Amino acid sequence: MAAEQYMAIARKWRPQAFDDVVGQKHITRTLTNAIASGRIHHAFLFIGSRGIGKTTTARILAKALNCTNAEGDAPTVSPCGECDNCVSIAAGNNIDVIEIDGASNNKVEDVREIRENVGMVPSSSRYKVYIIDEVHQLSTSAFNALLKTLEEPPAHAIFVLATTEAHKIPATIISRCQRYDFRRVAINEIVSLLKNILAKERLTATDEALYAIARIAEGGVRDAESILDELITYCDREITFQDVFDVLGLVAWQSFHDLCDAMLTSNVARQLEIIEEVVAAGKDLSQFAEDILRYFRNLLVCRTADSSEILLRLPEAEIEAMNTRAKKFTVVKLIKLVEQFAELVNGFDSQIAQRTALETLLIRVSRVDAEISLDTVMEKLLLLGKGGIAAAGDEAAPPPNPR
Repeated sequence: MAAEQYMAIARKWRPQAFDDVVGQKHITRTLTNAIASGRIHHAFLFIGSRGIGKTTTARILAKALNCTNAEGDAPTVSPCGECDNCVSIAAGNNIDVIEIDGASNNKVEDVREIRENVGMVPSSSRYKVYIIDEVHQLSTSAFNALLKTLEEPPAHAIFVLATTEAHKIPATIISRCQRYDFRRVAINEIVSLLKNILAKERLTATDEALYAIARIAEGGVRDAESILDELITYCDREITFQDVFDVLGLVAWQSFHDLCDAMLTSNVARQLEIIEEVVAAGKDLSQFAEDILRYFRNLLVCRTADSSEILLRLPEAEIEAMNTRAKKFTVVKLIKLVEQFAELVNGFDSQIAQRTALETLLIRVSRVDAEISLDTVMEKLLLLGKGGIAAAGDEAAPPPNPR
């Protein structure tokens, strides 16, 4: 017997109903209300970053419009997932639901072919649904050809245009579509999704590992699922926080602690040694700089928030180590460091420029000069506004001598 064909997690557990779509309640609610009320627009524009559910939602919409098991032979907000139309749409081979890659079908001839075929009635469905992914990559002439179809579409045709770069789409196209802006998914929602997937796969992972995956995915569901897929292959046991670092090739947390300690003691040589170790290990410096930024953001959370454990979702030992270091910085100093590293991350380009910029910034923030004195002054002013400098551990000022 042939082995069962492997299917990636993102495909295996792709949402099949509106309720399954994670983090886009504002969109699924609007679509279900439109279907229930019969106010179905002929063109939709789905906007958002990659891997957050645009194409998936488009397929669910196509199933809702064409499910043959719906009551009253009308579109339904709850497609059955079992009829021929639902199964074939989910598999991507329904003859009446045409998925088009805008990047490779961006010529005017491709759009003209759509115009020629759109007038043909559906073969086994209520609607012909055209899903054009990465629609912003169409040429100007292709957009002009598409515009005519969107102006006077046949009653049986529905267009779903998906894009990651809405600013590249002509205003004339946008004005003829209902616009839906997909949001990056919150960390907690991604973690809940990953837990559900692991439960179905009969696997386990620590909360710290799942939160690490969610943070790295930066709101992208597909990225999070791809990372989880890789970790499942790597681990033959429970997925741990350290496994995430090992699989993704991230810089170990101890390196950030060492860098922080070197900055606290103004040990420039040690800071440059850490960068050399990161480069020698083949790590990406731009990612390293982002991780430094994230590290100091976490220190700022530790320094200013009472519930840092809930906000950080890191292993207990790491939070304890960060709390210890956070207390050695003033709030003003941490804010300034976060701002400086954020500026550095935004300006990264080539590898040599990255290294030079990172080393220069570390040297600059380590110098005992007027900048640190200014930080001290600002901290004193903040404490004065809260009722006195004595709160910072300074000796109380003596009372004025009576005369």
